Amino acid sequence: MMDIYKEIKEEMKKVYLSRDCCFVGYSGGKDSSAMLTLLWDAIAELPLEERTNPIHILTSEVGVETPAMTAYISRTLQKIQENANEQNLPFIVHGVQPLMKESYWYKVIGRGVLPPSGNSRLRWCTDSLKVKPMQRKMKEILIASQTTTAVECFDEYDGVLMLAVRLSSKNS
Repeated sequence: MMDIYKEIKEEMKKVYLSRDCCFVGYSGGKDSSAMLTLLWDAIAELPLEERTNPIHILTSEVGVETPAMTAYISRTLQKIQENANEQNLPFIVHGVQPLMKESYWYKVIGRGVLPPSGNSRLRWCTDSLKVKPMQRKMKEILIASQTTTAVECFDEYDGVLMLAVRLSSKNS
């Protein structure tokens, strides 16, 4: 089993070294935590002089979490940033929020949109609360990192988004 982890970390290093900018989608769940841990270990294995490109950790603050969960996530993100700084790792943590008109409460209470059910395939909330805010932040970072005039298309930038995706929920 250790060979697969080593193989994954080597691939992560290749991707990191071949890009100007990397992004990580992080929720604090087991999948994104495992992926971030692998990436962290992979980057820590690189010589300091090769750790030149930033890795932006993006997490969505959707506004429907309990206060205890919000505090936990905030503390976790703060610890991630502190440890990255202490270990000379190029991670930068960003929290993103939906625009007011994309927010859960605006849509459900203000517009009367039905909340998604647990098994619903029409999960408008993922796009509005997580995907769009992350896209805006990635675009902002990519534009700021460019020396040329930016255009409205991600294709013009050299960045990569790393996400953890589980193939099956069985026995997870």
